[in-house]
Amino acid sequence: MSSVNKTTLEAFLEEGNDIEFDYSSLTLYTDSSVEGLKKPLQNLIHDYREEIEQYIQEASLTSEEIVKYKYNPKRLAYDYYKTPNLYHIILFINEASSIKEFTLENGKVKMIPYTVLKKILSAIIIGEHKCIDWYNKKA
Repeated sequence: MSSVNKTTLEAFLEEGNDIEFDYSSLTLYTDSSVEGLKKPLQNLIHDYREEIEQYIQEASLTSEEIVKYKYNPKRLAYDYYKTPNLYHIILFINEASSIKEFTLENGKVKMIPYTVLKKILSAIIIGEHKCIDWYNKKA
């Protein structure tokens, strides 16, 4: 990864926090074996890893924050983006495939500032909405 900007977790609070995106708005679904149930096939955020990396900042955590957010990216997403629906992005940029891997053992967490994340997600949804709608209608 390229150089990561460093900050404190508190700095993310100053950005504001009212993103209203969620996992499903960026996900392609496919039919499952259960009638009427669609299962996620791919989340498009993964297609934009290279573009997103330049905006990732590394925040230092206090010992209290480590205890509070260890294995709990939904709480971190809620506290700093005011929605737990973006926890998958926190997992993604911290290279954790599940909450079990979200250990914060090094005392740091990678985040994207609110204003930047909102612009990134908006651009992806605007650019991909026809593809997402078309694919998900056929699933």
